[in-house]
Amino acid sequence: MNTSRKIGSGSAPQGNRPPTPFDGQAHCLLDLMGEKVLVTGYLESGILVRIDLKTYHGPRNIHQTNCPLLCKRLAGLIHGKRTSLGLPFDLRGTKFQREVWRITTAIPFGQTRSYGQVARQMECNSPRAVGQALKANPLPIVVPCHRVIGRDGSLTGFSKGLAIKGLLLNVERHGAKTTSLRRNRHEDRGNE
Repeated sequence: MNTSRKIGSGSAPQGNRPPTPFDGQAHCLLDLMGEKVLVTGYLESGILVRIDLKTYHGPRNIHQTNCPLLCKRLAGLIHGKRTSLGLPFDLRGTKFQREVWRITTAIPFGQTRSYGQVARQMECNSPRAVGQALKANPLPIVVPCHRVIGRDGSLTGFSKGLAIKGLLLNVERHGAKTTSLRRNRHEDRGNE
């Protein structure tokens, strides 16, 4: 049985909401280190319930998005400028899946954990079960399952494809280095 739980500051309001212009599909075309990724968000009554990602090799002059706010917020998460979506979303899953997603959401930007590390944090003996829960994650990026990697540091298991997982991790690594350099320069100036 699927249950519903809201995570983060993007929790959905209770009760019935009238339909909004954001019902249905919202498309974003994001640039990740020179690669285009088409992001499709699925909204029910204005609440984000699923995200699909796929590489995009179509014309470069297409209309970028039909939901600029969602696109801007997702780009902010990907590039480390935001720590939460700040829009209503609803994660549907089992109690175990929700716990895996909660722990995964706490992995800091630019860092990774292995499936085994997540399993141990949950006091679970099955990294494979963690992988299956992450495979069921309906909101990649919001729940950054791309930050969970193989024990040896390899890219394994990502429902949207290993190429996109690699792109997301590279964007974060680049962003984390840039943030660290900016912080160090600021601290250096304070010591002059």
